[in-house]
Amino acid sequence: MSIRMRKIYSCIILLFSIFHLQGQCLLVALADDLGSSSAEFKEIVSSSDGIATWEILRNAGSKYVKTNPKYLKTFNKLSPDVQALVAKFTDDGTRSTLTKFLDDCDDDFITMLNQQENLVYVKGMLAHKDQAFSVAEMEQIGELIDNTEANEKLSKWIIRSKKIDEFKTYTSLGRSLDQKIKLAITDKNSSLFKKLQDELGVDLSNYVVLTEVPLVTKNGFMKADIVLIRRSNDGFEDIEDVIIVENKLSQNTTFTPRQKEGFGAILNGQTQMKVKYDDKTKTLKSGQILTVSENKIYKIADHGADDISNITIEKIKTVK
Repeated sequence: MSIRMRKIYSCIILLFSIFHLQGQCLLVALADDLGSSSAEFKEIVSSSDGIATWEILRNAGSKYVKTNPKYLKTFNKLSPDVQALVAKFTDDGTRSTLTKFLDDCDDDFITMLNQQENLVYVKGMLAHKDQAFSVAEMEQIGELIDNTEANEKLSKWIIRSKKIDEFKTYTSLGRSLDQKIKLAITDKNSSLFKKLQDELGVDLSNYVVLTEVPLVTKNGFMKADIVLIRRSNDGFEDIEDVIIVENKLSQNTTFTPRQKEGFGAILNGQTQMKVKYDDKTKTLKSGQILTVSENKIYKIADHGADDISNITIEKIKTVK
């Protein structure tokens, strides 16, 4: 046998020994838990899935949840990606962070957590465990915190994070940019108003500018940052044209789940949006139907700052 082959063989033997030893340690740990736990726990870990769940929690340092049937059943309802993250919550007893989190996990909350688009928010809950975030993720989490329609439980668990001040930095920037854009667009002599007018190819002088208009979506409603409406000139109050503009801190800031539903529906051919409740100016009434075209939805974005002289304007063509 050549020297090279002997080295490869030795590596294989070493790896086998390590995995064998790890397996033995797991078996000893499982035997200990089986010997001191209920029959219901023993039934759960009688399956390969049950053992896998126990192992995830055990490897994350769980002391209580890993042998508690009630919490194991809840934990098992979470997707593998979510399990891998939430297992990092401290679990040192009956009132641990992990038990409190799982107590919050009703079916609706679990369904929302398991959606792949919401995984970044789950990651945000564990920010205190030294998670690394991209700028786009920080912006997305910051926008959620500032969204009054956001899931209450989700916001609560993110706000407890030690990185909340960093998230709020992006929240403040986003809010500042939003206010500057809205103020500029209501001034028909501003450079931003003229830039938007040029981009749309429409004379906006006869349009009414509305802000934070609540529009019904499949699972709730979104607040359209800016809605431009033009009424007919025939003596009636019919609305002839509607343009929706969404403000984002940067090109990479993603849409919220409700925005994805709303803009996604328009992109898929839906032509009507219902007003959830009266807007702030009472111009639009609860239940009023707006006709919206996929060619009349736009996004204004900065580059991670709140400088409206540096914004881009483009049609919304996808919500992914």
